Amino acid sequence: MEWRKAGLLGGLWGVPLGEGPKTLQKLLSWFGLDRAEYVGQVRHTLTHERLSVEIYAAFWEGNGDDPGFRPFAVPDHKILRL
Repeated sequence: MEWRKAGLLGGLWGVPLGEGPKTLQKLLSWFGLDRAEYVGQVRHTLTHERLSVEIYAAFWEGNGDDPGFRPFAVPDHKILRL
C-alpha cells in the first residue's frame, strides 16, 4: 500500500498505480518482481474524470499491510474487492 500525498487521491492510501504503456514493468521492477497476472478492470467515475484501471496481481514475499486499517478512496476499495 502507498500513501498518496498529492494529486487526485491525495491524503489517502491505495494500491500502487501508474499511467502509461510501461507502468506494469515499472511497478514490477520497483517491487523486484518478474511477472503479474491480469485480474480484471475497474471503472470509476469522479465528478470531473473517468478512471479505467487494469488490475494485475503478483505474489510478493515482503512485509504486508492490512488494508482494513487505512483510509482508502472508493476506486481502491473496488480494486481490493476484485
